[in-house]
Amino acid sequence: MERRCSGQIKVVIARHCWLGLGRKARRLFDRFGLSATVERNCAMVLLVTSNRQVLVYGDRGIHRHVGSEFWPAVNQTMLERFKSDDFAGGFCDAIAMIGERMAEHFPPRESASNELSNRIEYAA
Repeated sequence: MERRCSGQIKVVIARHCWLGLGRKARRLFDRFGLSATVERNCAMVLLVTSNRQVLVYGDRGIHRHVGSEFWPAVNQTMLERFKSDDFAGGFCDAIAMIGERMAEHFPPRESASNELSNRIEYAA
């Protein structure tokens, strides 16, 4: 995906969610500096293990292009794979869906560097 677009995708795994999933996602998005991309084109795939919840959260640059219907569709695709215990497949499908849409709106830049690390982040 990184060769096809300048967008960034970050996977975050959290143990608990006491605040509500959307609020937790916004806090983690800020905590990990995901809004610091030049084009504000980062998407975060959040998995909360104890609550068994997932949420895909996009920064305003990508959200402006894909709209609010896109994120629940990605969530649903991921959850369908999770229901059959295919967690890796669920993450791969979600990342592929996001990457395809990012490639439509954020082509690779010549000077593009990887603005965020590729490491999975863990949070409490």
